[in-house]
Amino acid sequence: MDRLEIIDAPLSLVYHIVLHLCKVVDSPELREAKAEILEEVLVILGRRQQSLDIYKAIKTLQDGPQWSTLTAPQQGILNTALLEAKLGGVALPRADKDRFNAINICLSQLSDSYSKNLMDAIKSSSLLVHERCQLDGLPLSQLALLAQNAQEDGHAGATAANGPWKLSLDELTFTAVLEACSNAATREMLYRARQTKDGLYANESIMKEQQQLQQGRTRLINLGSIANKNITDTVQAQAREISRELHVKCIAKSSVELQELQAFAAAHGQLTPLESWDFHYWARQMRQDKFGIDDEALRAYFPLPTVLTRLFDFVSKVFGLRMERLDGFEQGWHPDVQLYQIRDLETTGEPLIAQLYLDLYSRPLDKQGGAWIDILVTRSTVLRSEKLQAPLPVFALSLNQPPQIAGDLPSLMTFAQVESLFYTVGLVVHSALAQSSLNTLAPLESIGWEAASLTGHLLQNFCYHRETIQTMSSHVETGECLPDKLFDKILAARTFMAASTFVINYHSLGSFRQCLYHTSGPAWDSTPDVAPVLLELGRHKRAWTFYHIFSKSHSSCLDCLLLSEKLAADAFATFQAVKSGNAWMTLGRKFRDTVIAQLGSPLSIVSSVEKFTGRTVSFQGLHKHCGLEST
Repeated sequence: MDRLEIIDAPLSLVYHIVLHLCKVVDSPELREAKAEILEEVLVILGRRQQSLDIYKAIKTLQDGPQWSTLTAPQQGILNTALLEAKLGGVALPRADKDRFNAINICLSQLSDSYSKNLMDAIKSSSLLVHERCQLDGLPLSQLALLAQNAQEDGHAGATAANGPWKLSLDELTFTAVLEACSNAATREMLYRARQTKDGLYANESIMKEQQQLQQGRTRLINLGSIANKNITDTVQAQAREISRELHVKCIAKSSVELQELQAFAAAHGQLTPLESWDFHYWARQMRQDKFGIDDEALRAYFPLPTVLTRLFDFVSKVFGLRMERLDGFEQGWHPDVQLYQIRDLETTGEPLIAQLYLDLYSRPLDKQGGAWIDILVTRSTVLRSEKLQAPLPVFALSLNQPPQIAGDLPSLMTFAQVESLFYTVGLVVHSALAQSSLNTLAPLESIGWEAASLTGHLLQNFCYHRETIQTMSSHVETGECLPDKLFDKILAARTFMAASTFVINYHSLGSFRQCLYHTSGPAWDSTPDVAPVLLELGRHKRAWTFYHIFSKSHSSCLDCLLLSEKLAADAFATFQAVKSGNAWMTLGRKFRDTVIAQLGSPLSIVSSVEKFTGRTVSFQGLHKHCGLEST
């Protein structure tokens, strides 16, 4: 394994950083630099993956007596390396290997074009609004942000009260307008602007070409579907079972939800059938009417700096990882970037085990949307000398929070953004602990996406634990924690429109990926049992927000994410069953030992969770979260 690290590390270290910078500080210079090296890098990576010498050496180790001396995670990484080599064309004859490598290069170039098209669409289009009535329903905080955008675009006198207001196509602005703006014409205008850009930059044609190439690559290696390559047969079957059951139930229930939403909208003045730009607005109105939740008032309880600090304290208490902010470091890729050190409190001396960059705020002109983590540097015990210490793992956590308005309050979080932060920090916890026990590269995908996202979903579930979320909250003006009455409303609304949300997020994307890897023909054909408005919303979502839709590492993630949600629901129920903080500390350490520490071992992630909970996993927790208990 040390020899593999020596081979892989020099290119990996540099290339991962280049890929990350392209996501967070996009520029013509970076694009040009990446384009110059992309094909050469892919050729080198392909030659490494298709090396018969390396493949035979790992096979010899696997079949020999030394195999038993390796740890379970080490064996898992080498097993994954063998599978990656097979799926990477190591056994292909030369002619097929050349074709396979040409397809890989073309796929990577198309994926790169796909991401750049999304960024270019946001950069090249905006709408300047002068009439306040066009933005009725938007809260003052959002109007202030739109006015600030207009100021930066040369309209020096723009104000929140009087405008003008600049609407761009970034996800923050788009979501705010579609959810809160009562002016249907403005919602439609912004929605159609994004659809026009989608056609202009031809991402759908890229998807079609990707589909053909992916299927051609699958036929060449003749090892079943690429879409299932990251998971074992047992886990794959379990993931598919969950996916099938939820699809059937959610599609049926989404029809009922949509009828209720249409009736509500009609009763409140919507004279025509719901269009794609109407769905989120009326869903929010119905949620507020039914549960009494004012999203803008709720944001005041979740200032980003407070939530982040207290979440890190929670991680320290439950999982034994302390996040320490490192002040005075040289500036990262942006002045807002913060650097943290991660210490393992469960190890003698509380050693540093990783570093974490935080890039919290939205920059739609040069930063990819969404929330994610990148592994920039992996742990090493080989790449060191007398003068140079072995590198620690380095992660980058990226969010897209609204930036602080000049001279105003700190950035405030919606409850959905709080959930996203919990989930993403869970990925950091998982990665830090997994990397600390390994001596070589351990990307999230190398141990299966159902395992990689499990800790994220587990942590996300704590958003619906009363004491935990009240601890995270602090009203931006009064310091008051979230009142019980308001938490009860949040809990009651958790499953509101859950089936429709599932259809938009999972069914559409999942069906697209199945078409992408398994069938011929357009990947966005209609599904008879799904309402057209939900299909259209799903199509829009995958075209605009699912940046990694063509990522090899995400090829099996959709079914696996459902499995991880199921397992996380069961694991969370174990935490809910105990009351004291000390018991949580014990459970957190047990989760480290019985779940995260077993990654890569012959013990499946399902068996690991069953060992943690002491019972057979069930659908009940996930069904409850999806509002399907009675179906």
